[in-house]
Amino acid sequence: MSSSAFYRVSFKTIPPLDTAVFLTFSEPEKRIALLEKDTSGVCPPTSSTSDAPASSGPDFECVCILPQSPAADISRAETWIDPNGASAPAASERINLPGGWARVKLGRAVVCLPNTDWIGAITALADFAFHDVELRKLEREIATDWPRAEADLPLANDVTPDDLKRLGDIGAMTRLVWMRRIRLSKLERPLAKCQVPLPQSAKRLAARLRSRFDIDDRTETLDGQIEVYEYIYEMANQRMGEYGNFRKEFLLEILIVVLLAAELTVMLLEYYRNTMGE
Repeated sequence: MSSSAFYRVSFKTIPPLDTAVFLTFSEPEKRIALLEKDTSGVCPPTSSTSDAPASSGPDFECVCILPQSPAADISRAETWIDPNGASAPAASERINLPGGWARVKLGRAVVCLPNTDWIGAITALADFAFHDVELRKLEREIATDWPRAEADLPLANDVTPDDLKRLGDIGAMTRLVWMRRIRLSKLERPLAKCQVPLPQSAKRLAARLRSRFDIDDRTETLDGQIEVYEYIYEMANQRMGEYGNFRKEFLLEILIVVLLAAELTVMLLEYYRNTMGE
């Protein structure tokens, strides 16, 4: 077997025809992972030279190399993943493993292990990449909506007649918050532990990926942030509902008073006519 290999892992909703499925995911949404091995004989291939990942999705490229490979080959793989150096911003994370190491960042990885461990390592990387990207999506969405939540915060304490016009927007935001809670709940288990059967060496990589990328802290932070959103919009809906009911009750009471006043007016008119008739 060659001392190095280059793989691409891509994630799809529907598997292409006549293509073997590498992994299948059901949570937080259904996806399949496809594994493609480059056959150009060059590792990494000349088609993979850009430092920037193709997208912010979970797709990634992986160079697999033997620990006993020539220093020049290992250096070329490390330069491929970190062209600006291992200490540059957005550089890869190095994870030391028994018998070798791995370097990982969004869109790329280098695995320096015995070739019998390569597919297991790629499996662990694919599982982690899929769920980590889903976690990153939640983090971005929640960070983007903070200004909106801060703007809606006064509704948790006081509501004006003009605020009732925003009832639809507040309801939509409330549903969005609930959906984010559901998505995080679906992610918690696979983020805590890889759900795909792995050999022992790959299990170590999976565990250290979760530790190195602060999965526990990030999940706990998201849980707290979503809880803040839930409080704001639960209170906003409650205040808007109370104010809406108050307005309805107030209008009903006004209507009752008007009807009573009308009835009293009719009674006085009848009394006046009867009195004048006598």
